Amino acid sequence: MNEDMISLKSSITPLDVRDRSAFGESFTEAPWVYKHNGMYYMVYASQFPESIHYTMSRHPSGPWKYQEW
Repeated sequence: MNEDMISLKSSITPLDVRDRSAFGESFTEAPWVYKHNGMYYMVYASQFPESIHYTMSRHPSGPWKYQEW
């Protein structure tokens, strides 16, 4: 994001998450990806009632690996 907090510095890259095994048993909504110490984390809501789950990858395009709590 640019300093103006409105425009982007680069283009948006869609993530291919068709491999549902990356999400454990289920995926409901609201994925959020961030990078920490060289790893990418995708946090999302899952199950009902919703709970927070996450999956990890060394690259934003995957492969993603579901993490047990």
